[in-house]
Amino acid sequence: MGKIFLIYLFAYLAGSINFAIIFFRLTGREDPRLSFSGNAGTTNVYRQAGIIWAAVVFLLDIGRALAVAVIASYFLKTHLLPWAGFFLVLGIASLAFMVFMAVEVWLTI
Repeated sequence: MGKIFLIYLFAYLAGSINFAIIFFRLTGREDPRLSFSGNAGTTNVYRQAGIIWAAVVFLLDIGRALAVAVIASYFLKTHLLPWAGFFLVLGIASLAFMVFMAVEVWLTI
């Protein structure tokens, strides 16, 4: 039971990593959510940084999903695998790390 929880937690936390926001912070650019569609995704990276960086972010996103799939398929039984995907998507939708960063910014004001 503990192994299942850890795999699902890993999937959720992996989904919470937004490579577009990390890329923009590392390169000193403005937050990608502040321009165009307001979504921190590959399309806004393409619009603001170009096709090469958009491809890098896209490949990192795909790699994250593949890593979760490989690890889950190694440790979980077949009937539990879709739940790893569910928690990955849940992490993408909620972005736990971005919520923590927003609270940190709010606390420093």
